[in-house]
Amino acid sequence: VSTQSTGSKLLTASADQTARIYDAATGKCETVFKFAEKPATEFQQLGCLWVGDALLSMSLGGVISYLDTANPNTPARRIFGHNKTVTALAFDAADNAFYSGCAAGLTLRWDAATANNERVAGAGHSNQVQRIAIDGDTVYSAAMDDTVRVASRGAGGAYSASISTEGLPFDLAVAKGAVVVGTNKAVQVIRNNAVVHTLAGSHEATAVAISPDAAEVAVGCSDNVVRVYKLAGDTLEPLRELAGHRGAVTALAYSPDGSKLASVCKMRLVKVWNSADGAAVVNDEWCHHSAVPLSLAFSPDGSRIVTGALDSNAIVWNLNDLTKRIEIKRAHPLGVCAVAFVDNDTIITGGHDATVRTWTLA
Repeated sequence: VSTQSTGSKLLTASADQTARIYDAATGKCETVFKFAEKPATEFQQLGCLWVGDALLSMSLGGVISYLDTANPNTPARRIFGHNKTVTALAFDAADNAFYSGCAAGLTLRWDAATANNERVAGAGHSNQVQRIAIDGDTVYSAAMDDTVRVASRGAGGAYSASISTEGLPFDLAVAKGAVVVGTNKAVQVIRNNAVVHTLAGSHEATAVAISPDAAEVAVGCSDNVVRVYKLAGDTLEPLRELAGHRGAVTALAYSPDGSKLASVCKMRLVKVWNSADGAAVVNDEWCHHSAVPLSLAFSPDGSRIVTGALDSNAIVWNLNDLTKRIEIKRAHPLGVCAVAFVDNDTIITGGHDATVRTWTLA
């Protein structure tokens, strides 16, 4: 319950999915604010606030609604947020925006300049979002509901298609219309919203990456090996195997120019390879996380790599000087689950505290 500054009216919020204004003297209900046509727990209202002329209500789904007495069935503004672990991030340089996905299956689009956000509309995921990737005007996401979903990029974007995967997706990567998803049963190539190739393997595909020219696909596996394939049309053809990790590979990324491939594993080792011949550029020098790293990304100029780990820290590594690094301690309590670069000096992180944060690098 929240009281108007004059004390003459009360604002209440309830699990019946409404907020209401009452006359404090008579107890008469003057306005009923409704948030959904069909019952759903996410629309249950947990609390409210009346400040000046602003009336706000907070839902179980993590949405703050600015209430409009002139239009009680449509909030004047809604602020979205995650209420479970942020597990995926992707930056959209064309719009200076970024997308985040969480363990609840929610995907949000954020304006990087203002932090205003919106929910990606349409039939979204019903379980944890594993990865989000952008290709042209399309946003792709893979989740633990065993689907890859396709949405339009930009403000007002909405999911429009869903592709079932062979097994539980761990990772997803896209380039030039080619979508690659790694699951616990296979690696699949998707084009035009349809699976065109499935490569079954004896090891789980725990991470995938695709080169910017869509010529190569790297697959990190549960047997500690990174397997590189040529993408010949729609078919994956073996090129080479990269050995040296001492644990299952948890994340992969190609540099923006495609010349390098970075990988990280459960034993905390970050490695960098030449894409042309598989030679190690960074071998055993980078092992400074104290718990499993879950994500990595290259800077736009390819000179830096950021990793996020369950030790709650993010580390920015420097390919121009392998001895230099920037450590962001306690970036997210309980762990950093997703990272991305905005520009060469700015990163985004998401973690177990259900927040998304931006950081300016020194």
